[in-house]
Order: sequence, then structure tokens, then C-alpha cells
Amino acid sequence: MKNILKIVQEKLAPYIGKVSFVMALLALLITVITLYTKGSETLYYVVSTFRYVDLQFLKFDFFEVSGGTFSNSSSYNRLNGLNISFNIILLLGSIFYIKTNKKDQGLLQFAHAIILFSSIISVLSFVIHQFNNFTLFKPIVFFFFVLNIAQLLFSYFVLMITEAKYSNVKNIKFKEFKDNEYPLAIKYKRFLHLLLDSFLFMSLTFNAFKLLPRGILYDMTKLIGDRFTLTILFVISAIVYYGFFETFFRRTPAKFLTNTFVLGTVKEKVKFDNILVRSVSRKIPFNTFSFLWGTGWHDSISETTVVSLDDNRIPKKYWLIIPFLILFFFTNYQFNKFRVDYIRYKTENGKIESEAEVLDKKINNLQLYDFITLKNTHNNWGRSYFYKVIEVKGDQLTLAEIKKTYNERNIEEIDFLYESKPDEFKKHNVDKDYLRNGVCREYSFFSGFKGQGVTYIEGEEPMRIYAINNTFEPILFFKSYYNRSDNEVEIELENYGMICKLVNARVLEGDIKISKRNSFPQKVSKYNNDFEVYIEFNKERSPFSIELTFEDNIDIYEKHRYVFKSDGAFKHSFTKVEE
Repeated sequence: MKNILKIVQEKLAPYIGKVSFVMALLALLITVITLYTKGSETLYYVVSTFRYVDLQFLKFDFFEVSGGTFSNSSSYNRLNGLNISFNIILLLGSIFYIKTNKKDQGLLQFAHAIILFSSIISVLSFVIHQFNNFTLFKPIVFFFFVLNIAQLLFSYFVLMITEAKYSNVKNIKFKEFKDNEYPLAIKYKRFLHLLLDSFLFMSLTFNAFKLLPRGILYDMTKLIGDRFTLTILFVISAIVYYGFFETFFRRTPAKFLTNTFVLGTVKEKVKFDNILVRSVSRKIPFNTFSFLWGTGWHDSISETTVVSLDDNRIPKKYWLIIPFLILFFFTNYQFNKFRVDYIRYKTENGKIESEAEVLDKKINNLQLYDFITLKNTHNNWGRSYFYKVIEVKGDQLTLAEIKKTYNERNIEEIDFLYESKPDEFKKHNVDKDYLRNGVCREYSFFSGFKGQGVTYIEGEEPMRIYAINNTFEPILFFKSYYNRSDNEVEIELENYGMICKLVNARVLEGDIKISKRNSFPQKVSKYNNDFEVYIEFNKERSPFSIELTFEDNIDIYEKHRYVFKSDGAFKHSFTKVEE
């Protein structure tokens, strides 16, 4: 077996830089294609093929990259910015390795150490999954399983080949070194180890938590609470992470980067028991601060130390990577923000024309007990505000001012809130022209909804009229348009009025069909006010319209019909059919 491994290493050694370069380049090219082309489910699987690691253990938009086609939202064009950064590091590491004739190998080793550990977790995940759901022989599952095995083996051989020249050095005691031949790693290197390895063990082993049965995690949280459960899992993860790397390589990924390794101070050869003690003692409270006054506790307790192979230098070009990645994340964040703002700008302008037309008609025909819903002119989020029409005399109106709290779920409950203590709410006398000023007719890319807006009396806050409705009917709104795949979209709607049922969806125009995933009738209540309608395109996306029929929950003979129109991209409208 040793002879086979030796032959493989000898055959592979001349190509590890080139293969690593191709791996990184393909990953980055596929990423660019994904960002700047139309997203699809097929492309999603292609991207997954070149996702060598998963470094994002917490969800932050700052680290995510959205597609650059400025199309409406899609589930297949969001990428992890940290993974993109990793591929950049892998690419630079392979270039440094090739250009320096295999001398500069730290960055390349750093990247392959991460791939190795990530691949091991992926393989274990596949194996454990087979006990619950035997899917190994599904083509896509088997492909990813083989891919992870190949990545694991390649990264392992890269590390073994590049580490071969240090095999003799690692098997002697630190005291036997010649003076100043291999000095102790200085404190700033040890601090860099702490930062990088802490991030890596949390991000890499967080994926391993998914391998644990949910029942065990649930029982732990019930017994000791979420905080202590998470603490225990991270302690175990740190021990596994440090134990694995320092047992097999005497280095963690951060130590590959800084060209340092673990050496024994008493024994000639560091054994597993030293590494285990070293890994466990890292979790002693205040162990990190022990380096401030000399040898760290996890060094002294385990009879080990960390030495530097390069006179404690880190190549200047490595430091240049840091501002480059900071610039990348800043640019990535700004690009995503610009894209989100652009999509909202296009979507809001797509809706606002039809909404303004409907609101103008409703203002002209305001009735007693109508509710005027107000929202801030700069966003759609936060609490809603209301005027209730309590008197109508021609163009003159008397309105009751109501602020929605988070306890009320819909307008029916807002009405009950008013009727319980009507004298406690402020009254305002206005004319219809005042309300017409609150109908925004254009959405600006830079300043939100354009238009004077109405002033919400209490806070003097500019508001726009979002809707005018009556409590005696369903109050239905279009919420979002979501591309599920190349040929299917999800239209999300919401109801803030009386309970109703969606009983039918009918195609009015367009080369589409109502998806079989819809279920009719679909009950819509204040406890289940978000609901979806699924549409499938027979060919490419194109304009279409559908009619949705809702049935009154009180009077089944009372029907409410709405028409949803779309251009298949940004322009959407959802209006009631007036009988």
C-alpha cells in the first residue's frame, strides 16, 4: 500500500500546481457565469460541482453575492462570497507555487487543508444519509459522492507531497535544534493562528452539526439549554479540528499559511496523546491570555511548542491579499445593494401605475367605514397606519387616526380596536384632494416613492396611501413574484381582511398553465394570511394574466375575483374585478 501511495505521489507531484490552478479558475469562471447570466436549476448544480468548501456558518447578506442580470428574484443565483474568496486564494496559491518553482507553497497548502477537511465532512454526510434514505445510486448523488472522494484524495496528496521535505525535522525534539535554526513562532503569528483557525473550525465544523440526529440536539437543548448545547458542540468541534490536523500534519491550515508546525519539547516524536492534551487544553478558560506572560498553557501542558521554518517571516504578497479581499467584499456588498435597489425600482414601477388608477377610483367613491392603509414613503416594512372613514359629506371627510400595533393581525382586528374605544382616537377633517396627494405615481431609484404624500398627524411623517379597503370583504395584496426554476414562478399573496378561500385559478392569456402543485380550495385566514399560486410557462417566459376566484367564508355565494397580470419579469398588477 505504501508503494502504491509513493507511486501516486511521484506521478502527481509535477502537476499539483497546474491542477489546483485549473480547479480555482473553473470555480471562478462558473461563478462569473452564474452571476451574469440567467439563473437556472441546471446552473445551480454546475456551481455546486465547483463549490469545494462551505465557509459560511452564519447568514450575513454582506457575504452573499446575487446574480448580476438584474432579473427578478431567483433561487439559483445567490452565492456565498466567502467561498468566492476561497477560490481566489486557491488561484493565487497555485500561481505563487508555479511561479516560484514550488518554493512558495504556504497559500496552496492552506487552501488544500481546508478542502481536505471540508471533503471529509461531505463524505461522512453522504454515508450517514444513506442509513436514512438510500439514494447513493441516484446519478446526481453518486456524482457528488465521487467528486468529494476525488477532492479529498487530491488535497491529501498535495499536502503529503509538499510536506515531504519536513518529515525528518518533525521527528526531533525542539531542544536538539541548532541555535536559531528554527526559532519559536513569534506572538503575532500565534495570534494569526488563533483568528484564522477559530473562524475555520467554526465554519467548517458547523456543517458537521447537521450530521447529528435531530433528536439528540433537541434533547440536549431541552436539558441544558441552547447556549450550553452550542458551547459543547463548538468545544467538541475545536478538539476534532485541531486534533485531526495536528495529528496527521502537525499543522492547522493557519500554520500551513505561516509556515509553522508543532514540535515536541520532551519527546522525540509528538504522539496522539500530546495532540489530544494540546487540543483539549485550548479550552481552558483564559488559555488565550496565557501567551501574554510566556509559554501558553496548551503548549506547556502538552509538552509541545510551535516553531517557524522561515525565520518568522510572512511574504509581503500574502498581506496584500487582505486589502484585496476587503475590497472584494465591499464591492460585493455595494453591488448587491445596487441590484436589490434596482429590482425594487423596476418592480415598484411595474405595480404603481395600476395601483394609482385603483386608488383614484376608490378615493372618488369613499364610503363610511372604509379603511385607508398608510405606509412610509421610503419603505414597505414596519408598522402600518390607518385612517377610518367615519363621515362623508361630498368631498369633505372625517377620519379617525389609528396606529397599528403588532398585536392586531388584520383590518378586522384594527376595526375592533377602534370600535372598543372610539372616543380615544384623534379625528381629522380633510378633503379628498388631501388624500389624492398621498397617491404616489412613480418610484424613484434614489428617493423611493415620489409624490408629496400625506402627513401622518401624530409623527408628522410623510406617508403614502397603500390601499383603501372595507372590512366586509377579503383584503388581498400581491406580495412577491419568485422564480422557482426556468419555467415555474411562485406568486405570493396575502390577505388582511375577512377569512376566505381561494377556490379557482383560471388562465386569461399567455402560454402558461396552472401548476399541479396548487391545492384548491385553499383557506386563507388571519393565522395563515400568506399563500402562493404557482404558474408554469409552456415555453419561455412571456406576459400572462390569470383570474383568481375567492369564496366568502360567511356567504359561499359571495365571490370575489381578482386579476393578476405580469410581463414575466418586473411589471405586475393585482386588481379586483368590479362586478
